[in-house]
Amino acid sequence: MPTLLWSYDEEGWVALCFEDIDARHPHEPWTEHDLALVVRTLKEMAVVLTPSPFPTEETVGEWFEHTINGWQLALGRGEDRLDAWCTKNLSALAELEAEAPLLVEGDSLLHCDVSAPTTC
Repeated sequence: MPTLLWSYDEEGWVALCFEDIDARHPHEPWTEHDLALVVRTLKEMAVVLTPSPFPTEETVGEWFEHTINGWQLALGRGEDRLDAWCTKNLSALAELEAEAPLLVEGDSLLHCDVSAPTTC
């Protein structure tokens, strides 16, 4: 795992600089082998990062309340640009989405996006 060299955090934008290591990013689309490696690493990280070794200003549940809320917002404004299935199921989608903050309660350090990173 690369060492974090420095970070920059301002107004919701975060940049992290890690040391360069002799490795590669997962293939896109991910192969079964790459997926297995990622899942194994996430399981190992869950052990090491529980409880979180770093203090946080906001829990993932609190973050979800104002970021994972698109169906709730659409329902509240009476969105009329959705396809037929979404329109028919909008109330149920909003109810399911409202449960998301409760589903991520805990004391682990989480990253909410494990997709392949963008490199510069």
